[in-house]
Amino acid sequence: MVLRTFPENPGWDREDIKHAVRKRGSTLSEIARRIGLSPTSMSYALEKRHPRANQAIADFIRVPLHELWPAFYPAPPAKTTPENAPLSRKKAS
Repeated sequence: MVLRTFPENPGWDREDIKHAVRKRGSTLSEIARRIGLSPTSMSYALEKRHPRANQAIADFIRVPLHELWPAFYPAPPAKTTPENAPLSRKKAS
């Protein structure tokens, strides 16, 4: 028996993405037409890195690229806020 390992955060499944697009009232083909791509490009973008198509899908369903396809688009670095800022050390006088 071969055990398969899965990435810790594989991103969204292609069917989940298609469902989210349909739930918002469109199809991948319609999104493709709006941005001047073929429907085949959109299908390809569900599995492979295709920046223009991936961005159009992410914008349409309002989910960041790094959540949909973490293997292709890394999460942006966390912003420093007062809560997570490193403590500064003052020089002794």
